[in-house]
Amino acid sequence: MENKYYSQAGQDKFAANLFDFSPKGYFVDVGCWHPITNNNSYFLETLGWEGICIDRDFQDYSSRKAKYYNLDALEINYKELFESNNFPSVIDYLSLDLDVPYTLTVLEKIIDTGYEFKFLTVEHDWYNKDERLPCREEMRKLLLNKNYFLLHSDVWISNHEYFEDWWVHPEYFDLDGLTNLKTDKLNYTDIVNTLK
Repeated sequence: MENKYYSQAGQDKFAANLFDFSPKGYFVDVGCWHPITNNNSYFLETLGWEGICIDRDFQDYSSRKAKYYNLDALEINYKELFESNNFPSVIDYLSLDLDVPYTLTVLEKIIDTGYEFKFLTVEHDWYNKDERLPCREEMRKLLLNKNYFLLHSDVWISNHEYFEDWWVHPEYFDLDGLTNLKTDKLNYTDIVNTLK
C-alpha cells in the first residue's frame, strides 16, 4: 500500500525518503498551520517521530502527539524551547514556513541557538519578485556560513513561482551521493523523484 503524504510540496515525502523511513527522529515545524492538511511534519509523526509545532494562528492539535505552541514565532526563545523539550543537539528536520521577511528573523534566532539540523526546508517566498531577493540571499548566506549545503534551490509548485530552499548538513549525510541529487529551479514532484 502506498503511503499517504500531507505536505503541500512533498517536503514530508522527501524527508521520509532521505531518512529511510526511520521510525525515530525529531522535527521542529514552525508555521505549521493545520495539524494534517498541507502539514510538513504529520507524516513523520505517523512514522514515530517526536517534535513541536508552532503557529501564531490557533489550530486544534489534539489529534497530534507533537506539542503544539500557539505562539508568535518572532517572540520565542528557541534555545529554551528546545531544552525544555529535551531535544538532542542535532535535530533531524526543521520546517520553516513563514512569510518574508519574518522567515529570516526566525531563521537567525534558531541558528543562534547552536542546535544543528540535518535537513531543512526554508520558505523564502521569492516568487520572481525582485524586492524579495535580498531576503532569500541573506538566508542563504546565513546557512552557507554555518556549513549547510543547498541541495534544492528555488523549489516551485506551479508556474515556476520559486518559494523554498531545501538544505542538508553535510556532516550527517554522504554528501558525494547527495551532490548527484542537487537541483535548481525544479518542480517539487521532480525533486521527490530524484530519490527513487
